[in-house]
This record gives sequence, structure tokens and C-alpha cells, in this order.
Amino acid sequence: MKDNNPADNLAWRVIWRQLISSVGSQARMLRRSMLALLLAAFMQGIAFACLIRSLMRCYGETRRNFLTGLWPSASPQL
Repeated sequence: MKDNNPADNLAWRVIWRQLISSVGSQARMLRRSMLALLLAAFMQGIAFACLIRSLMRCYGETRRNFLTGLWPSASPQL
């Protein structure tokens, strides 16, 4: 469930501003590092999705058993 409470967004902005202002001259480096971390997380997600997909192909007919072993709550339609 997505929460669109403007107060929550404002709190994150305040935290971000405090963080950036506290690092002073290193703010540019911090922004660059945070962007690199976000990109790395995105790429790891893609790699994980590809790995699961290829493992599911290897299992063939036992795909449901494979998914149930990984995540008991996984949908059988995957």
C-alpha cells in the first residue's frame, strides 16, 4: 500500500537537506556515491531476476516445486 502523505515526503526532504548540509564540501561526492549505490542495487535486481529465470528454465516441469522451495508464498503462475 502506497502512502502519499505529504508530511512523510517533507520529512524525507528535511532529512536529506540535513545530511547534505552536514557533509559540507563533500556533498557532491555524497550525491555521487548515493547514485552509484542506487544504480548498483538496480543492476543486482536485474541480475537476480535473470538468475532466477534461468534456474527456473533448468528445472522445467518441477518449476512449482523450485519456487515453493525458495519462497513458500510464491505464486504458481510465475
